[in-house]
Amino acid sequence: MGGRVIPEPQKTYLLELLAALGRAANDFVVVGGQALKFHVSGSRATRDFDFILNVESLRDQPLRLIRVIEELGYSVVESSQNFQFEKPIPNSQERMRIDFMAPSEFRRRGDFRVDVQENLHARSCTGGSIAIAESDPYTLAGHLPNGQPYSATIRVTRPHSLIMMKMLALDDRHQNIRGVKESHHDRQEAGVHAADIVAIVSAQAGVSGLRDRFEGQFRSDPVLGVQVLSIANRYFREDISPGFLVYEEFVRANMTIGTFTRKEFQSEIQRAHGFMLDLLPTQRFYDFVAAIDACTNMDLASRLVLKFLDSLEEHAIHVQDPRALDFLPTECFQTVEGRGEKNDSRVREELRILSDNQKHILQVHMKSCVAKLSASGELEKYRVALSGSSGSSPV
Repeated sequence: MGGRVIPEPQKTYLLELLAALGRAANDFVVVGGQALKFHVSGSRATRDFDFILNVESLRDQPLRLIRVIEELGYSVVESSQNFQFEKPIPNSQERMRIDFMAPSEFRRRGDFRVDVQENLHARSCTGGSIAIAESDPYTLAGHLPNGQPYSATIRVTRPHSLIMMKMLALDDRHQNIRGVKESHHDRQEAGVHAADIVAIVSAQAGVSGLRDRFEGQFRSDPVLGVQVLSIANRYFREDISPGFLVYEEFVRANMTIGTFTRKEFQSEIQRAHGFMLDLLPTQRFYDFVAAIDACTNMDLASRLVLKFLDSLEEHAIHVQDPRALDFLPTECFQTVEGRGEKNDSRVREELRILSDNQKHILQVHMKSCVAKLSASGELEKYRVALSGSSGSSPV
């Protein structure tokens, strides 16, 4: 699709921005609704441009970004604290608006902002580093405002990373942390994000490959992987899960009267549900996440924690050893019929069936969960399991 997906007059002024940025444009990655247009035919209309900035690279650039933005005629959006800018497009009722985000690890202490350069900030964005790493260049061709033909390269985050960002945004809006005054707007925005997720997943030709890429992007940040995969499961596992409820509201609010019969509408929800199930890990992955959570929380399940550590100590296995997953208590796992526990061999067999990406995510999730156990004075006797002493070495 390339540059044809960006509408005029915004495309002309996007090219103007890219030309002024020069080599620094490679450190601007398109996300949000504009990125959707590169991956989904006939995607929803949007005029704003959301960029995730490669902060480390831009801080070393001699180009002063705020000077470039001001020389192009942009002004700071009121109350945005130098991370949103806009300008009127000449001879048009349209405006050009750009919004800057940056990876959350660069955020100020106690603040949501990231310092990019002097007088230029960005909003902290969870998963921003993944979105930058998982991006591709596209050629954008058109004209500059003076009519001169011009083409440039623009980086766009990949479909699986866009899904990740949309999952986080969906959860944020659905929780309505902004309070009751924003509840209606947040509900609408949640519907937009759910619809975007369904559209991206539906548009991918090989969904099994998409699942591998979706999970694989979290090898660099497995803790975030557990968070995002848990959000996906919570919002899209069943056709009556919250993600589909707000998706239904979005479709009803945006469809032409009489477009769908009730039966056809139900069929659309079922179609979307089928695509989303192909994206989600199987339930056994989430069973292992829940088992790890239970077996590393003394406040909620001290008996399971002690049973788990007893097994590790007996077999001289450190809790951060990948083999530790084999010793999760079987009572954490219910049979498919819900009657009784799975036995040890069945649990280990199911662990082997998980994908390499899933096992890696689980292993790092285990490491992050057990840190507080190692500091507990009540567990000093577990010298091998928690400290790796007596000949066992942590992995």
